[in-house]
Amino acid sequence: MQLFNASATSPATVEYAFYDQTGAPVAPTVSGPVLVRIGALSAATLYTPFFAEMPAGFQGSFLATVVASGWDGPVAAVSNTVNYDVVGDGTAAYNAFLSSGLVGFNLALDPAAATNLAGTDHTVTATLTFGTQPVEGVDVLFTVTSEGNPNPASGTGVTNGDGEAAFTYTNDTAGDDTITACADLNASGTCDAGDLTATATKTWIIAEGTLALTRAQTVGVGDDTADGTATVTVNNTSDPVPVVLVITDVPDHGSFAVCSGSDDNETSGTTSGGTTNTLTVNLYACAVPSGLGFAVAAYHDVNGNGVFDSGVDVQIGSTQTFS
Repeated sequence: MQLFNASATSPATVEYAFYDQTGAPVAPTVSGPVLVRIGALSAATLYTPFFAEMPAGFQGSFLATVVASGWDGPVAAVSNTVNYDVVGDGTAAYNAFLSSGLVGFNLALDPAAATNLAGTDHTVTATLTFGTQPVEGVDVLFTVTSEGNPNPASGTGVTNGDGEAAFTYTNDTAGDDTITACADLNASGTCDAGDLTATATKTWIIAEGTLALTRAQTVGVGDDTADGTATVTVNNTSDPVPVVLVITDVPDHGSFAVCSGSDDNETSGTTSGGTTNTLTVNLYACAVPSGLGFAVAAYHDVNGNGVFDSGVDVQIGSTQTFS
């Protein structure tokens, strides 16, 4: 491989690495790329027969990346294949192409950020690719750094045919976590300097609290004047909490919107956070026969989508009846 720095004024620092046909790193770059410094209008020659560690008959790819900050000159790369049995000839040259980020390893975490109720399971999935192809059979090391937790959760997953490795853990306390995934490309069992890392964040909240209904008037059923309020109070956290309120029975008797409009039997919002940490919405009695009413329940909107999801969202307080 011949690397040429075309800048007439600035040096270039280039890191290079060899990969086999599966995308795994190959000696002499198993533990990570190798750096080479190239002066202005100068070249660097990488002669593979001099790499004693490289496997015999190696077939794969070569990736060179300019890494110096402030660098302002282009670097060209050419590979030369030489057959010394052909006297006076036997050489073929191939220009390297710009990868535009499509070649090389990439590690990503999904979801990159999420909020969960404390004490529930959270799963994050790491995806390892080489170029656009998934990489199978690589250990991904997961470590969780939690606020105030001296014993962080950790685990290891192995990428499957889709290049994915999943990790599930839980946290019983409110606060923020940083999840770090490391692709153990050199199979050392630890996260080394040449291994790829990716991070995600997790916010845990405690949604214990109460739901209270108040009645504002004794007449006016069916009009556009609010008949009461539903107030959700969340304890033990100063973080705002996404909430969904649902009229759970006889929904045509009540609404969160004015009665002259369309019935609104479900509404969402976010508590105020801080020391009060409440959410208050209006209630309208729209078609309540004598002696009957409707029930209201409040839920922590775990996935933050603004609607109630059975089996996902967690109830806050107990169901209350407006009668």
